[in-house]
Amino acid sequence: MVARPLFFMLLTLILAVGYIYCDALMQAKGKDLTDLKNDTAAVERENAALKTEIAKLSSTRRIEEVARRELGMVQAGEADIVYYTTAKAAPDSAEKTKEKTKSAEGYGIFSVFKRLFPGS
Repeated sequence: MVARPLFFMLLTLILAVGYIYCDALMQAKGKDLTDLKNDTAAVERENAALKTEIAKLSSTRRIEEVARRELGMVQAGEADIVYYTTAKAAPDSAEKTKEKTKSAEGYGIFSVFKRLFPGS
């Protein structure tokens, strides 16, 4: 008869220790989760600040200012700009390009090597 109350006391003790252990684990995991949320918020704030800095540093006004101040560049005037116009390609221009390519084949680096080393 003494074994039965002893068994229930031992069972109650084991369950209580198990409950306390699980509660301690849950509190530790909750703290870890809170720390991760705080770290995530800090990284997101830093990311937003970096995006703002990238936008500021890559603005054309700032690039022009750095080019003038640090590199000594100047804004091009109308007389400094050269405009090129191209005619629309005619249908037979592809054939002319092929002919020009064939006539220029004898002047490439490989043709020079072929002339210098005819056996290779």
